[in-house]
Amino acid sequence: MELVWPYIDSNPNPTVDGYLNWAKNQKDELYKLKYEQIFLYLQAIINFRDGVRSNQPLLKSAARRVFAPIWSARRHPIYQEIEVADEEQLMRLYPEIRKLIELNSAIS
Repeated sequence: MELVWPYIDSNPNPTVDGYLNWAKNQKDELYKLKYEQIFLYLQAIINFRDGVRSNQPLLKSAARRVFAPIWSARRHPIYQEIEVADEEQLMRLYPEIRKLIELNSAIS
């Protein structure tokens, strides 16, 4: 609510599209940071949790990729190479083997 209130307070007829346009044009860096944390990373956490609970490999993978730019280990070149090699190897497998691995992978 903290992020939405300034828009509602300044607009007599608030709409979702209006808020999204208003939020994109904000100049306040603190507002931008909070917006990113809540709408990008929180959604990724929820998606990851749902992907693990319902065993949806694509949802887990998509959620992990959202965090790739901020994980400190991923900034190190060797870990980037390992991650790319792992994804590449998974993509080259026969579809039925890839599906078996994705459906039975564990998250620790």
